Amino acid sequence: MMAKGPERDYVQWCVLVGLTVLAALLQGSLLHWWSFLGVKLDLVLVLVTSFTLLRGRRDGVILAAVGGVLLDFLSGRYLGLHVLGKTTVACLIGLVRDVVYKENYLVPFSTTFLGTLVDQGIYVGAARLSGLRIGSGILGHVLVSAALANSLLTLCVYFRLAALERFLRRRDEEERRLS
Repeated sequence: MMAKGPERDYVQWCVLVGLTVLAALLQGSLLHWWSFLGVKLDLVLVLVTSFTLLRGRRDGVILAAVGGVLLDFLSGRYLGLHVLGKTTVACLIGLVRDVVYKENYLVPFSTTFLGTLVDQGIYVGAARLSGLRIGSGILGHVLVSAALANSLLTLCVYFRLAALERFLRRRDEEERRLS
């Protein structure tokens, strides 16, 4: 027998949080040591932008906070910056979510691109406030490259998550209709 109502919501939330925890653990462990042309993928940000577009600001902010806290503890420095960056991105995407056509490939691509710039901009601002010197040439190259890499990864992830979301919604409607 399938879970119904609040039980199903609970199961869906467990899956969403589980995916976010898995992404944070991968990002904070294995992917921490891997980069391509100086760029590291931000799996948590990709999930946050995707889930915020699909499920709304509230869900996106909650998942951003969960992933951000884990990344903060795994990194061990600048505690709170991952939470601040990811939740800021989720809030901003949540503001425009209802006025964009989410099935267009440019929407998840561009929201992740801009979200990466905002997220990384917060880190750069904090680093500069703490006295680190970062060259603007390298900074621009790395930020744009990271934004592009995250955006391309989002195209692989977002539409699979959207298909899953549509399937779950249709299944809920079918069960409501039958009961």
